[in-house]
Amino acid sequence: AIVAAQNTDAHLALVSQKPHEPVLEMARAFGVADKVTFLDSAEADLSQELCSADILVNPRIKCPGYPLKLLNYMAAGRPIISFRSSGKNLTDGIDASLVRDGNVTEFAGAILTLLSNRTLGDRHRSERRCGELQRGGSAFILHPIDQRFRPAS
Repeated sequence: AIVAAQNTDAHLALVSQKPHEPVLEMARAFGVADKVTFLDSAEADLSQELCSADILVNPRIKCPGYPLKLLNYMAAGRPIISFRSSGKNLTDGIDASLVRDGNVTEFAGAILTLLSNRTLGDRHRSERRCGELQRGGSAFILHPIDQRFRPAS
């Protein structure tokens, strides 16, 4: 709602498992239902959705492990916004915009910043990576992750 109030062009495409009704009810309550599109994760072309997004957001405030969606986001090479505790191994300002845990206003501010400053977003993304992701499918995801977590020799 914070983003929609300040950027009338902003639109959220939410790729998730059904049922979508509970989240749609929340969107209605905040008055932003017309700004949200729900896509069933079982039917969506995930690589196409990730690579066509201007920004990828990880709304988990805390995650005990490593969010799988973050691995997909990294493989897609798109700008990422995440709360710090869920953005493990990402570097703020380099490959993501990380905000303080639970600070929804700061999270919305990061979205607005990247939507209005394409140059900043370009530092986080790589068009080449998206093309490779679309050609290679999910197997492509593992290579950049392996490179990122490989111990230095």
